[in-house]
Amino acid sequence: MALSPRFGVTVLLLMLCFVLSHADRHVMGLLLAPIQRDLALSDTQLGLLQGAAFTLFYAVAGLPIARLLDNGNRVRIASACVLAWSLATMLCGLAGGFLSLAVMRALTATGEAGLPPAAFSLFRELGDRRRMVQANGFFMLAPFIGGGFALIAGGQLLRLLEGVVLPGWDQPWRLVFLLFGLPGIIMAPLLLLLIPETRQRHMANAGSAEPAQPRIASLFAPGSPLRFHYPGIACFTLFMNALLSWYPLHLVRDQGATVAQAGTMAGTTYLLAGIAGTLLATWIAPKRAAKGVRGLLDMLCIACLLALPVAVAMTITPQIGLSTALYGLYSLLSGLFAALMIAPIQWLAPPGLQARAVALLYLVAAISGSAGTIAIGLLTDHAGLTLGGALSLLAAAALGAAGILLLMARQRASAQA
Repeated sequence: MALSPRFGVTVLLLMLCFVLSHADRHVMGLLLAPIQRDLALSDTQLGLLQGAAFTLFYAVAGLPIARLLDNGNRVRIASACVLAWSLATMLCGLAGGFLSLAVMRALTATGEAGLPPAAFSLFRELGDRRRMVQANGFFMLAPFIGGGFALIAGGQLLRLLEGVVLPGWDQPWRLVFLLFGLPGIIMAPLLLLLIPETRQRHMANAGSAEPAQPRIASLFAPGSPLRFHYPGIACFTLFMNALLSWYPLHLVRDQGATVAQAGTMAGTTYLLAGIAGTLLATWIAPKRAAKGVRGLLDMLCIACLLALPVAVAMTITPQIGLSTALYGLYSLLSGLFAALMIAPIQWLAPPGLQARAVALLYLVAAISGSAGTIAIGLLTDHAGLTLGGALSLLAAAALGAAGILLLMARQRASAQA
């Protein structure tokens, strides 16, 4: 089936905005060393900046914004969110200490919380479920493009901007925040100009008079696969967020790489392997979707269980080349996983709850992701573990639990078939 211009423009623009979202989010992981040096922060504070200061606000903001999306103009709300997080990213470069940087990270997270629910809600109306799954896959290229770009470009910019001074942005890491925030100022109005809001007002308000809590609770009925799908995704994200936040510093501390080397190695690997995994998902997913939710859950279980030994080996090996290669394999599997994880929710949630059902997943994933990121800082500060040791311990626990929960979700889907 040929792709319509509306399909292509909508998916491309929303994907590019999601690229910027992940670039703004993950550039912090590369800038940890100079930020820690200039602001005199502990590892626990660094974990809080990447964890609670970001992901908890991301989680808290998600549901209220999603409620607006379910009942309002999704394109306008998405555009406002892009503008808000871009301005906040630029202001991170003016931070004078832990508190001011935490506030700007929280504002960045609040803006970023609105884009995924808006996008996945729009994708559900682009065609049949196979087309929806394809749109999801292309959209989920963004975390890998954005995360890889953040590490590669951020590392090079740190080097190129050495000695460049602007009023307020007087260190290279401050200028990196400024430059990373600028593209979103351009993208926000493009969404308004080029993406139509296709939902009619009477459809947006349909069911809004019915209390939302019982309808959301119905997603987790005893026989529903979502009862185990949500916590399974949360456990997978627990480790994934911790790895994205700490792996570059692991290469610096435990493997002896420079910040620029760590950014280039981790960023290139994450970018190429993650894209490969996501594209693999867009090829496989329509075929698996023909078998219903169970077919999608099969792929999620396989990706998760394969990722567990890869993640443990990646973080304990003393050889930087082997660690980077395993990081690439893990990124491929997580790309496949990320491209498929939303589809069961779009499949099973009713139209009037689409944005909130997606936002709820991001909420539980954000809370678990925050816990994972903070846990690494606590383990290195207080348990005497190296970064590699802390990451391997978390990988075994979180990915093992994720695999069990997703297998249970698959069993519920099989019972419904």
